[in-house]
Amino acid sequence: MNKTQLLNHLKHFAIKQQTRSYFKKTAPKYIKGKVLDIGAGLNPFRELIKYEKYVTLDEDEKLKPDITGSIYAIPAEKEEFDSAVCTDVIEHLNEPLKALKEISRVVKKGGHLYLSAPFIWNLHYEPNDYFRYTKYGLQHLMEQAGFKVIKIKGIGGIWAFIGARLARLVYAAVKTVLFFLPKINIAIAVLASLPFSFVFWILSLLLDRFSKCPITFAAVGEKAL
Repeated sequence: MNKTQLLNHLKHFAIKQQTRSYFKKTAPKYIKGKVLDIGAGLNPFRELIKYEKYVTLDEDEKLKPDITGSIYAIPAEKEEFDSAVCTDVIEHLNEPLKALKEISRVVKKGGHLYLSAPFIWNLHYEPNDYFRYTKYGLQHLMEQAGFKVIKIKGIGGIWAFIGARLARLVYAAVKTVLFFLPKINIAIAVLASLPFSFVFWILSLLLDRFSKCPITFAAVGEKAL
């Protein structure tokens, strides 16, 4: 991780650590070859898999993606990629099925898609925050787009959610109070929030297995032959 990725990871450690661990355990079996990371953002997953070529797509030029473009019209040839990654993006899309069909277009037959979306989370990146997804909703959309769902799993739960929100509140408060230290206030705020993140991460690992309210769902689908 680079500095920016690390700070973002630590701000939401209670859930970020679990989603990262699940991706690391699950994705390498399916996500390989020429990979397209859609809505890559800070690009946190590249280092967790082996690949021949890793291509990032994002609409935000400031993030310096390999391809700047829309998920609704991916500037790539039909079946150009062996696999694709799309994490925590489709909740921000007002036409998610259209987007998934476009992903299906650029993934080879027999190729795979790793898709995740929140089930319980606060509003973010407003006003472009449209949906929350159950595992049944994710599966329905993927099947409609031409992917057979191989596995789907809920990650985190109420304890991870509480920890993430408390840590975020502490982070925001400390960052605001230390506004006069613009070069280091973010780092100090992250460090101040870590005890909450760590405690609730442990509680989440112990207790969230009994929860029926995961924070997010992650699914792997195979494009139909």
